[in-house]
Amino acid sequence: MENLEKLLKDIKIPPAPEILIKLNALLQKDEPELSVIADVIQKDAGLSALVLKAINSPLFGLRHEISTIRHAINLLGLSYTLNIVMGVVLKQTLSSSGKSPPRFWESPSNIALMASSLTKKYLHCSPDEAYLLGLFHNSGHALLFQKYDDYDEVMRDFINTPNNCITCEEDARYNTDHSVIGYYLASTWNLPEHIKFVILNHHNTIEHLSSGTIEDNQCHLSLLAILKVAEHIDKIHSGLEIDYEWESVEKDVLEYLSISELDFQDLRADLLEQLDLET
Repeated sequence: MENLEKLLKDIKIPPAPEILIKLNALLQKDEPELSVIADVIQKDAGLSALVLKAINSPLFGLRHEISTIRHAINLLGLSYTLNIVMGVVLKQTLSSSGKSPPRFWESPSNIALMASSLTKKYLHCSPDEAYLLGLFHNSGHALLFQKYDDYDEVMRDFINTPNNCITCEEDARYNTDHSVIGYYLASTWNLPEHIKFVILNHHNTIEHLSSGTIEDNQCHLSLLAILKVAEHIDKIHSGLEIDYEWESVEKDVLEYLSISELDFQDLRADLLEQLDLET
């Protein structure tokens, strides 16, 4: 544990940014003032624009465009809006080093939007939590890119090699893996326990999904299954011909979500079409 803590200090897990600390302080009041919270967010024009862009994505499926943060809070609720804010702030924070590949955040952004859309079909979790998970689940990758010059080699091998265990390779090289790092980042930023669980275990899919079914109404398992679907469709959209990880988990994921192979083909085609609208 001591070695892990030292390594995590070396990796420099960023603390929650000032705006999240300020928003959290406002939330601790007996009666949080929604207008004040909206004003804090809207003072950062860049953040507000990115939050509204995410909320108005076709994959969120809203019938009418949301034009202001106040409008978002009034229509979607405070928790929903703040989870979107946190996801966008994460992307801003980890992008600032410039050490991740140029299109690194395109993938988690797509996964976040698809996961949010999927939760509306499989109802056990909140779409905003799925969005937050989509952006956070691979945040450890960004921190490993910052720390290690050879990390792009690890990522290439994982994508292109059958039966490759990325967390095993990371652990062999760095004595930790991106899931653990992402878990500690999520803990530092005070994410809900069930989201932290999925971040830590998103490469242990079969082990956890085999312990239940969607009828059990376990949000963490539903999020895990939905995340794997979104990850797979994102890989196909990016041009990957063979998704080796999906081949190993497809049966368990679709069984857990009670999706037939035929229905999944339709679902995948629909989400790929919506992703094309995003680009």
